[in-house]
Amino acid sequence: MGLSIGIDFGSAYTKAVYAAEGCEPQIICTRAKRPWTPSMVARRPRWGTLLLGEAALWVAERDPKNAIVLLPRLLGRRCDDPEVLRLQQRVAYDILSGEITGGPFPAWVMVGDRAYAPVELAAAILEEVRRDAEAALGQPVTRAAVTVPACSDFRQRYEIWLAARMAGLEVVRLVEAPVAAVYGFGMAPVAEGSRTVLVYDLGGSRFEAGVVTWIDEKWVTESVVQDSWLGGETFDQVIVDQMMARLESRHPGMGQRLRADPESMWKLKVAAERAKKLPSWMPSADVLVVGALRGELDVDEEIQREEFEAWIHPHIAGTLALVGRTLEKAGLTIADIDAVLLAGGSTRLPLVRRLLVEKFGEEKIKADVDPMLCNALGAAAVAARSAGVVCAENHENEADMRYCGRCNRPLRAEPWQKCPHCGALHDPRETVCGLTGGPLGRG
Repeated sequence: MGLSIGIDFGSAYTKAVYAAEGCEPQIICTRAKRPWTPSMVARRPRWGTLLLGEAALWVAERDPKNAIVLLPRLLGRRCDDPEVLRLQQRVAYDILSGEITGGPFPAWVMVGDRAYAPVELAAAILEEVRRDAEAALGQPVTRAAVTVPACSDFRQRYEIWLAARMAGLEVVRLVEAPVAAVYGFGMAPVAEGSRTVLVYDLGGSRFEAGVVTWIDEKWVTESVVQDSWLGGETFDQVIVDQMMARLESRHPGMGQRLRADPESMWKLKVAAERAKKLPSWMPSADVLVVGALRGELDVDEEIQREEFEAWIHPHIAGTLALVGRTLEKAGLTIADIDAVLLAGGSTRLPLVRRLLVEKFGEEKIKADVDPMLCNALGAAAVAARSAGVVCAENHENEADMRYCGRCNRPLRAEPWQKCPHCGALHDPRETVCGLTGGPLGRG
């Protein structure tokens, strides 16, 4: 049997981690030595083959109409789904209608000169990740625990599961993102007593706030609230809109011409994303695009940190309002929260952390794990348990312990349950399959 890995299949990037022998998980780098793979697929008609990850990103800079971004958003959705209709307004590629695909389900996309079902493209990305893992680990990789948004429905979860199976991976478990973050921070399980944590997950294109409670080693996701269109790309678009307004004020009509040129808009978005990531010690950043509009225009604008934070403050305040709704749904107050876990790359923004500290207090904010990788780390911990990977560290009083407090690996075999509905293995403390919603039985 091959190795088991954890995969965080995100809208912007896909990350993979292997929980190796010992207590230090191994980040799976791509064959290009990157710690994550862009969740993108491209196909140029004259080449005739699919390009994945970094190669697709190269195509997107030159031919955005044939590069599929935000692919996970299409999984399990109809052509007439409001989320799909909204996505079509944001991307350069074509999403096919139900009449073209022969039915209302699913939404298909044009890549180059071919139509694809999103699950096919998702499978291609996951297969690329599997191959990268095999190249890095030097052994076959056959199983994976894969993250899913907590608010995703059955059809969306099923297509993620199906994409992984098409990629040659047995899915040992679909892990809800808030639970994966808890595992990734090494905060579960609790042998005795209880712990309640809030997961503040601000990723590339989605915000999710979830409350997870552990009581005597049994976990419950109390409540989850999301905004599926609020994330790092929102902040990129804020910068783009501000730059367009500046250009329009100096060169009337230039903004409209830019919006009609997908290649120039992609270059401006990339420059905006780069400016957004300015280090905390830098007071300003440049948005630089040389040769927009086929060499007719150079964009060279400076952004001050204070003005950038003023632009995005309403959006961050909106996430805090959603956090309040999450606590209200769970019947909790701020005092009931033991820790706030920061997940998603956008939580690196200094403004995000300042506002969270103001709301919860500095002692509750946990940011000691890379927010881009914490969900993948958690998925890897789940994958290690399902595979029976035993921690190699020496532990005292092992008879009284079930899991390593640092890496969450089992210290001895566990009676994992095989779901009679989807065939995946589940933690023995769970009672319901996260994919099908059906009851679990011992396997």
